[in-house]
Parts: sequence; C-alpha cells; structure tokens
Amino acid sequence: MDKGIYKLSATMDDAVEKAAKFLPSSFMISIELEKGVYNVLLRTPNGSEIDVDGGDGMRSDIDQAIFIANGIE
Repeated sequence: MDKGIYKLSATMDDAVEKAAKFLPSSFMISIELEKGVYNVLLRTPNGSEIDVDGGDGMRSDIDQAIFIANGIE
C-alpha cells in the first residue's frame, strides 16, 4: 500500500486530495455543517454510516475515515 496514506494531512486541501486518492470504491465521506457544529460521516458500501472523530479537527476526521475504510486501526 502507498505509504502516503499514513501521512497526516496538514490542510483541508491535503485531506480532500488524500481521500480522493485512497478512499476505496463505494465508500463516501460526508461533511455535515450547521450553525455551531459539524460532523464527518463515513458511508460504507452496505449503506451504514460511521460517525468519525479523528480527535484534532476536520482534517483529522477525514484522515480517520480513510483509515477506517482501508482497515487501518
């Protein structure tokens, strides 16, 4: 596997580009925004949703979703 998947994203642009490269087929990352809160969800091929929390803001949430989708962690 490409070791770039393990590099933590420095910016939101990096996180989005990393997701486009490493997210497996049929997985989807959704970002929901409303006043005062946001949520990052990983949608799996079977239709389930996983609420993702990477612990350090939205870019780490996206990284965490990529890890989960690829069976890392």
